[in-house]
Amino acid sequence: MGLTLFHTNILQDSMIQKRLMEALIEVIDNERCGEIVDKTLVKDICKMLISVGNDSRHIYAEFFETPFLQHSTEFYQRESEKLLAENNASDYIRKVFARIHEESERAIYCFDKSTENRIVQVMEEVLIRNHAKKVAEMENSGVVYMLKSKKWDDLTMMYKLFQRVLDCHLIIDDCVNEYIQEQRKGLTSENRDEEINHIRFVQNLFELKDVFEIICKILLDDNQSVEQRIKFNFNNDSNLNQHRTEYLPLVIENKLKKGVKSLDNEELVVLFKAMILLDYFKEKDFFEQYYQDFKGMLQKMMDNINENQFINNYVQVNLSID
Repeated sequence: MGLTLFHTNILQDSMIQKRLMEALIEVIDNERCGEIVDKTLVKDICKMLISVGNDSRHIYAEFFETPFLQHSTEFYQRESEKLLAENNASDYIRKVFARIHEESERAIYCFDKSTENRIVQVMEEVLIRNHAKKVAEMENSGVVYMLKSKKWDDLTMMYKLFQRVLDCHLIIDDCVNEYIQEQRKGLTSENRDEEINHIRFVQNLFELKDVFEIICKILLDDNQSVEQRIKFNFNNDSNLNQHRTEYLPLVIENKLKKGVKSLDNEELVVLFKAMILLDYFKEKDFFEQYYQDFKGMLQKMMDNINENQFINNYVQVNLSID
């Protein structure tokens, strides 16, 4: 009876409704801006609104939740523009994660349980979906920068944030795919010195393969589009395939002919990379052709290492005796 009278004589007053809603939102905005506020008061008022509605949400939704969500949309629209103007992509992502966490914690403590999902959805729409493309394509901090600078943690963080919104991760997929294909085109640039050109091709192709594999680990999850699109383009580029089938065997033959004792560390690394690439690209015939010679070279390397180790141990033992 008392709650009914309170609802009829107090909450039905439009001036009181307006003042109550404004007061609640002001307290929430103050906390959003870093002030210490009485969250228990907000919590108690929200509980009261539920009770006045006989445990129904309609009064709570009408007096508080609906205007709160509308205000929050406007608040975070302004906030997102400010964050974009003052931060690079990585910092923007970190601050959006922090904001979502703060808002979620506030909603759990203060509001009806269903409000948490609604306010988080507002934030995801305003802070993520509305600016995902702009953030991903930021010059000197977006996806391409992260790939070039090997900032894998930042790329992972961006992907996790974008995954919160349906299909937003595809924006990252597109940026990655475009970057990979640009790098792929650069692999076939010619150099007057053929040997240098062949070695550079092997090194660049190996590095791109490594980047691709790291990207797949970060981005794939349940999404196969990146792997399918990028591998498709790798395997169906006739110019790249021509260079690959021409250069890899030439590099391997050249290194194998020199023999293990004539190769320095850098040349050995190139040989190892070339053999790995043959296996990676399923060049079975070439791989089998060179594998036995390569295996023999590895055995000689191990024999030399063991021989050198034996000599070193012998010298150390005899020096210690002296």
